[in-house]
Amino acid sequence: MKIVVFGATSDIAAACLELWAARGDSLHLCSRDLEQQALLATRLRERWGVEVLEDSFDAGDATALTAIVERIEAGGGEIDLVLLAFGLLGKNREALHDPVLAGQIIQVNFTATVHLLTALLPLLERQHRSRIAVISSVAGERG
Repeated sequence: MKIVVFGATSDIAAACLELWAARGDSLHLCSRDLEQQALLATRLRERWGVEVLEDSFDAGDATALTAIVERIEAGGGEIDLVLLAFGLLGKNREALHDPVLAGQIIQVNFTATVHLLTALLPLLERQHRSRIAVISSVAGERG
């Protein structure tokens, strides 16, 4: 399988990536923390001998969301599974009283998810076989 993970350095995503690498899946890691992502990618390659691609991904940057989908399409565009495992927790008490922080949480946890899935939709529809998994949390209600 070809699997793309947005927010690849989250603990849940990293655990999933280990399982998928163990069965020989091709992986595409996308995250904001490129240093941690590089360590994860190296570990997956060395331990399991699988193909691991890496991309920079910042859910707060709408232009980057579209660009990463374009790079996926340029690389052949096949995706069997997309996992969205990114989010911004923020601090609840602060978010209740800071409209800028509340807006950032909404941008990352909701708007970026909609933007990314909308950008991926034409590619996934052409394949007729892709699956999407989205990890959510109660932090989404904070904004």
